[in-house]
Amino acid sequence: MSNLAKLYESPLGVARQFALVITGTAEVREKASANAHDLKFMQVRAGTAAYAKCRPEASRLHIEATADAGSNTRIYFLPWSRGSIYRIRPKVGNTVGPDENLFFTPNLDGCLVTVEGSPEAPTIYHSNSAGIQFTQEEEQALGRGPEIRDVMENRLKIFKMASNVGVFSQIPPKTPPVVNTPPKRKKDFDIFEYDRGSNQQMVLNRFDGIDIDQEVYYGAVFGVRKDGNWTFYKQSFRIVRQERDVEDRGFFGLSKPQIVRRKQLEYTVADAKKFWP
Repeated sequence: MSNLAKLYESPLGVARQFALVITGTAEVREKASANAHDLKFMQVRAGTAAYAKCRPEASRLHIEATADAGSNTRIYFLPWSRGSIYRIRPKVGNTVGPDENLFFTPNLDGCLVTVEGSPEAPTIYHSNSAGIQFTQEEEQALGRGPEIRDVMENRLKIFKMASNVGVFSQIPPKTPPVVNTPPKRKKDFDIFEYDRGSNQQMVLNRFDGIDIDQEVYYGAVFGVRKDGNWTFYKQSFRIVRQERDVEDRGFFGLSKPQIVRRKQLEYTVADAKKFWP
C-alpha cells in the first residue's frame, strides 16, 4: 500500500507518526472584487489536474504536487504566495480510494488556512499577509507595546486575513454545487495554534564561525473525502536544526586537523487532530 493510500485509510494514524512536508504549484487566476480588500484574490480551478508524489524520509513524508500524472495520485492542491489568498472548491464526488479524494496545501509559517461550506462541497482558503499595510492608528497601537509587538502584529494580521477571506467568500462560484448537507461553522488554523514556540540561537564559536540552534514549528493541513464528505485535518510539527564547526582529525585521529561544518536536522510531530467540520 502506498503512503498516500495509508494516509487516506488512516489520516490521524499517519499524521501523528510523520511530519507532512507539502510543496508544489498549481494553475491559478486572479479574481476581482469591487469591495475593499488588502490581499490579492487567486482562484484555483478544481478541474485543473494535480497529482501528488510522496517520498518517505526519516520521520517525515514529502508530498509534492505536480502536473505530471505518471503513476501519481490525483489530488486537489491549493498553493500560496506572499500577500495573497488562494481559494479552491473541490468538485462534488463520491468515489472510493485516494484518487481525487485527497487535498493538500503547502506548510504554514505565518499563513492562515480557512475551511467553510458543507462536507460535500467545502471551500478552502490559504492566506498570507506578507507586506500587508497597517494604518497609522494600527502602527501607533503596535508601538505602545514594543515588548509584545510580535504577538500584537500577528493577531492583527490574522484579523486582516480573516476579513479578506470574508470579502473573497462573497464572490460566488459560476456554477454553485447542489448539495444535500447543510453548511458547517467556518474554522481557521493560524500561527498561534501551530507554532508552539519557535526560537533560534546563534553563537560565535572558537573557530570564528557561527553555531546555530534552531527550533521552528510549521503547520500542515490536508483533507480526506470518504462517502462523498470531506474531513480536514491539521498538524503541527517541529524542525530542530543544529549546525556546528568542529575539528576533524580523520578516522584514526592522526590526520591534519580540518574545520568541518556538521549539520543535523530532526522532524517531530507536535500534534495532529481533526480540523473541520
